[in-house]
Amino acid sequence: GFSSVSVQAILRRAHLQDTYASGLEKLEKTKCDLQAILRHVEHPTTCFDLIQERSLTLRVVLFMGGFAQLKDRWTQLVYDIVFNLVFWICGALCTLNLYYREAPYHLLPTDFLTAYVHVPAWQSWVVWRRFVKSSSCTELLARVQSSPEGQANLNVALRVGGWLVLILQCVMIVDGLLAFSVPGTLHVINGEAELHSFTALHSIVMWIITPPLFAVMMMCYVMFGFIALLHLLDIL
Repeated sequence: GFSSVSVQAILRRAHLQDTYASGLEKLEKTKCDLQAILRHVEHPTTCFDLIQERSLTLRVVLFMGGFAQLKDRWTQLVYDIVFNLVFWICGALCTLNLYYREAPYHLLPTDFLTAYVHVPAWQSWVVWRRFVKSSSCTELLARVQSSPEGQANLNVALRVGGWLVLILQCVMIVDGLLAFSVPGTLHVINGEAELHSFTALHSIVMWIITPPLFAVMMMCYVMFGFIALLHLLDIL
């Protein structure tokens, strides 16, 4: 009867192709190809694992910049909380200084932008941490590592880049301390501000939170460059 006639038979009689079935076949083939690539890679398949294994200096840079992936989840939680607090404590102090106008205050527009920049900087840190751990980034890394030439170029870039980033990170930290910590401290030392003043509080806290904050901001640029490098190696 009519119910026993399959859709496939009707399509064959009409000399038509079942595009749905062929699409499923292509999807399955693509899935198998991707799994083969992932199986072929005998090295770490996440960017964090790769960086930490191939470059000791980049491992230090990641830790300083709030991008470290720790094995113990409670230690990781404390680590993440600390870096979140760094952003918001620094941002709150810079915002309060719009009212107090103590050293290192300059001009209202400049200091307003200094306070505001903590918001996009924090967002950048959160977004890059999430993206580098994403499946799309892992697939990109797997494609690069599937080529011996890509692996070799990536290893050289990580070794050389690790030292360059560490030097830049240290320079940025020193620059931040000179700009935001030293002026208030000099005011207190020279007797221009009381020990219990906002200037003293601001400068003391900035000595503590400037190094991790500037290290994080530097690492966000580094992560952008690292992903750009992976894309470049992928198309070469």
